[in-house]
Amino acid sequence: MPPPDRPNETVLSPWKARAKVLAIRERWRVFCDAQVRRLNSPEPVRTPAHEAAGDGLAAVPPEGRGVVIAPPAGWGSRWGGNSMLRSKLAALMACGLAAAAWAGDDPVARDTEALQGEWRAVKGTAEGQKTPTAEAEMFRIAVKGDRLTLSAGGEARKARFVLDPAKSPKAIDLTWLDGPEKGRTVPGVYALEKGRWRLCVPNAKAGEAVQRPKEFTAAAGERRMLFTLERGKPE
Repeated sequence: MPPPDRPNETVLSPWKARAKVLAIRERWRVFCDAQVRRLNSPEPVRTPAHEAAGDGLAAVPPEGRGVVIAPPAGWGSRWGGNSMLRSKLAALMACGLAAAAWAGDDPVARDTEALQGEWRAVKGTAEGQKTPTAEAEMFRIAVKGDRLTLSAGGEARKARFVLDPAKSPKAIDLTWLDGPEKGRTVPGVYALEKGRWRLCVPNAKAGEAVQRPKEFTAAAGERRMLFTLERGKPE
């Protein structure tokens, strides 16, 4: 039933709502693909609504959703009168805003984007023992897409990660892509706070059963490792 304060609102079941979101995303994908193809088009794309104002491309997504991208009236001379340039820039702006909107609506995409780049540990604890600062700073993580490279003491391991920010605390699954534990998935938890990344994972031997931590602790007997990382390559 619709909410009492909005009697005319249609309430979708969870699976229908998800299907609708996926359909909108697919239309946006098709739209952005079209804009990319236009970059190589020899002819600028203009609309009657902007022709008189001397503006460039009006980038309008399917079914009128999203925003209209076009330079303000009177900018023709500033842009050197190059309608092709205006069209290309408008297409890029439209696709960029579409990607940003998707990431903003999707917690997984938002956190994945926040993790991209280089990280270095500033604090570390393993099974109740604090890691010396100099040793902790040797632990680094480089993230690109859904892959990461962990390096420490001259050794490097690659893994694929999957995030589940809907859980509390947020969950991360690391699947090793190389080494003696290739194919093994390690369940952990993570947090992104004020430019820092906290990561807590089991500290188990190869083949040993592990469970996902329920909190960010690595006390004696817990068989866990806890790291706090900050952005930037080490000096």
